[in-house]
Amino acid sequence: MNRSRRRKQKKLTKANLAHALEHAELAMTARNWSVAIDAYHQILRIDNKNGTAWANLGGAYIETGAVGKAEEALQRANAITPGSIPILGNLANLKKQLGDVQAAEQYYRKILLSEPGSARAWHELAQVKRFKAGDPDIETMQSLYETGTR
Repeated sequence: MNRSRRRKQKKLTKANLAHALEHAELAMTARNWSVAIDAYHQILRIDNKNGTAWANLGGAYIETGAVGKAEEALQRANAITPGSIPILGNLANLKKQLGDVQAAEQYYRKILLSEPGSARAWHELAQVKRFKAGDPDIETMQSLYETGTR
């Protein structure tokens, strides 16, 4: 393939990607999960390393109840963009939905490593963890509450 043709193909691919991203976002906003899933698959055929597309695909699969596919997509997103708070949150919530409270707790703790004052992460952690008297997490949450940290 000559250089001019490669440039033209690259432009076409970028244009397709931009259109597919816009289409997918609109479908997500409209809660049209099947259209969003198809659009994210199109995006991933063009750019398989697009962490946002993998994450959003996982979110769409969660909404349709396809938890196996959701977890697979979210794990791919996490591998591409490790430490992403939204991705970790989705993985934690998915694990909580599936009743795997230990895995959910691990993901919430990863979020808290990056954002120790995250009220939402502490709230979600409190939903899956059993507390005992003297638990240091209780002291941490109390301290965050008293200082107004969010």
